[in-house]
Amino acid sequence: MDEITFLSLVSESLKFKVQRNKMKIVGQAIDYRCLIRATYGNMTISTSLLMLGKTLSLIDALVLLSY
Repeated sequence: MDEITFLSLVSESLKFKVQRNKMKIVGQAIDYRCLIRATYGNMTISTSLLMLGKTLSLIDALVLLSY
């Protein structure tokens, strides 16, 4: 059975820095996404999840990738 050999989690807003700074000044909420990239055997899995005020832990990412 293959196993996950590499897993990376990155929190990104998908907005340019100038836009984020303007949103902070105005007081708008910035939506962050969790970008997940994993290698599973010879396959590469990439996905992004919307983070609704919750941080995504490594264990949460492994559970999501197991589906």
